Parts: sequence; C-alpha cells; structure tokens
Amino acid sequence: MSTQPGKEPVTTDVLIVGGGIAGPALAARLAPTGWNIVLVERNPDVIDTARGDHLQPYIAALLERWGLLERFMAAGAEKRMGTVWKSVDGQVLLDGAVDDLVIPNPYYLYLNHEKISDVFLAAAAENPAFRLIRPASFQGLDRSGDESEAVIRDADGQHFRIKASLIVGADGRSSRVRSAAGIEAERYDYENPIAIVFVAPSSPDPRNELVAYACECGSVLVVPRTSGGWKLGVPVPRSDLKFWHGAGPQEIIDWFGSRIPDIRFSEPSAVTFYPVRMVSAQRWTRENVVVIGDACHAMHPARGQGMNIALRCVDELAAALETCGEKPGGAALCQSARDYETRTAPQIRAVEEENHRQGILMDEAAAMPVTAVHGFLRSIAADLERLKAFRLELAGYA
Repeated sequence: MSTQPGKEPVTTDVLIVGGGIAGPALAARLAPTGWNIVLVERNPDVIDTARGDHLQPYIAALLERWGLLERFMAAGAEKRMGTVWKSVDGQVLLDGAVDDLVIPNPYYLYLNHEKISDVFLAAAAENPAFRLIRPASFQGLDRSGDESEAVIRDADGQHFRIKASLIVGADGRSSRVRSAAGIEAERYDYENPIAIVFVAPSSPDPRNELVAYACECGSVLVVPRTSGGWKLGVPVPRSDLKFWHGAGPQEIIDWFGSRIPDIRFSEPSAVTFYPVRMVSAQRWTRENVVVIGDACHAMHPARGQGMNIALRCVDELAAALETCGEKPGGAALCQSARDYETRTAPQIRAVEEENHRQGILMDEAAAMPVTAVHGFLRSIAADLERLKAFRLELAGYA
C-alpha cells in the first residue's frame, strides 16, 4: 500500500496530511467516490496504542452506515455495555449502561487505537485512486499560484509538491497544516498530565464495562482492552511525577492498592504520560485548506469525546464534499468545506466548551472532597429522567 514518490509534482483531488484516525477515516469515507486521494503520514510505525480506543454507540451506527462495522469486528473489536462509576471499595454510585437504551447499536465499540487506523486505511485502499505516501512529512504551503500547494519531504530528505483541489490537515494538535494556512487556534494546557498503565486484570467482566473510580486522588479509569488486559488512566499532579517516573511494578501495584482496594491486578507495564492540551481552531477552513480532528479541536480525555467527535466531523465533511459530484472542481470542494464549517462548527464549539469545563474539574478533582463527587453522581442516579439524558449523552445522542 505504501509508495515512495518521484520528484515530479503530484496532482490530486484531495490531499490528507496525517495518518492517525481522522485522516484515514476521511479517506475511507470518501473511497466510494473514486476520487484521487493522497494521504501523507510522517510516522513509519504504528500509532500510539495508549490513545483513545472506545467508540460511542452513535459512531458504531455511523460505521455500519459506512459499511465498515463488520470490518471492525473482524479486526477484533468488542462490545462494551456501559460505564460504571464506583467508590474505591466497589460500591456503585452511578450505572451508565447503554444496552437498554432504545437506540441503534446500543453498545460501545472498542478496539486498540492503532487497529482502528489500520481498518480505515485498508478500506481507503479499496479506492483504486487512493495513494498512501509513508513516511513523508508536510513541510509547508506554497501560495505562488491560485491555490496553495503542499510541500512534502520524503524519507530520503527530498522535497516535492502536491497540487490538490482540497488540502485536509489531520495532523494532530500541533498541526503544521493549520499553522501554514495561518489558522489561529486557542490553546489551554491543563495542570495534570495523564498517566497510562497497562496491566493484567484479576478477573474478566462479561459486560466489558469501563469503570471510573471516584477517589481522593481524582478519577481513576479502568478501561478494558481487546487483548484481555486493562488500561488504567489516572491524572498525576506534577509534584508526583518523580515517583511515577521511578516506580517499579510492585510500587505501582501498592500505589493503586492503597488508594483503590477494589482494583486488583498484576504485571503492570511501564507508565506512559500525556501532557493534556485543549486546542480550538478559530476557523476550520482557509482558501483550499480545511482542518479536522485534533488539528481542529483537541479535547481533554475526561469525557472520551475526542475521537468520537472527529469521526462525526469526518462524516459531515465527506457528506458536504460528495455534493460536488463525480469530478469535483477545486472551487466546489472549497465551498463545500466552508458550508460544512458553517453548519457544524457551532455544535462542536458547544461540545468543546463543556469538555473544557469537565477537563478543569478533572484537574481540580484531587482538591475536591470525595464526598461531594459521590453526592453529585448519586444525584444523577436518583433522578430517572436526568439519568436517561446522561446515558444518551454518553452514547452520543445528546
């Protein structure tokens, strides 16, 4: 699938920069059009498995409409029936089950992050006019002509140009495409990084539910993995980073055991840390450039929204672009991208604002009385209408 280009300029309908989730998803979503699509990815290896791996019921239904749901299941995806909030001793504070909701695909779909990308790339490759150039990196835009052209550097350090009717920046929160296009973005660095620890669980859960423990150290997430293990996520105060960087397996087991006795596991892996940043692009399009995914709206992982919102936006953008017909012209594609922004941006900005509020609360959770957190969760559980609305929101049906 991967090719190395010659030094002659490449011409295409759509150039996608970034091979994480949003970029391959857009290429897969547009594959039935048969358009010429080039995707450039700088990383020669698989993407980081510690990142998001859970897809909302709304997204599972969306993937079914794309004709990709069975591909996900064949790749090893599994169903998760909900999220449960517990106290540190295992008492259920709030049950966020989704399998009894009257919605399509009433389950979360989870698959390791790098496999999600692989499924999308395989679907994109069924378009005979799709080309993956990997490894190669975006260097900048040349605006000498009527439209911006992308300057790309290949694995040998040689530069070439790609002339595209539409350039899509899906290259993450530090997006070079966004910067080169002159699209300003608001940034906010949250106080606490997130520590990710992979462990072997003590016992399987037939419902594969994600468990969120509300404890004195904040919220600790126990996320099931398709490999049969767990992924533990915990916000780490910067003052504790020295401990975490030097902690051995038994020290990690003891740390969790002393704070959350309900968690039992063995064989913890090395800890990975993620500094958390919000990025919100002030606009999504400029000339023949559009940004999507984290390049457009990177979110705090507190509500598990980032990848799910990105896939919603991919679907909306692709639907707008498809109105251009079988042989899209550059002006038509650019106008469709602007129409997509006008229609979709207000909804996503509302999600960004709420997600940012929840991110700040997660940052401050360690300073909040745990009894207050327990009381808040119980108040939702006690109000049946509020609980249903909460569960529908978790499922992607606000």
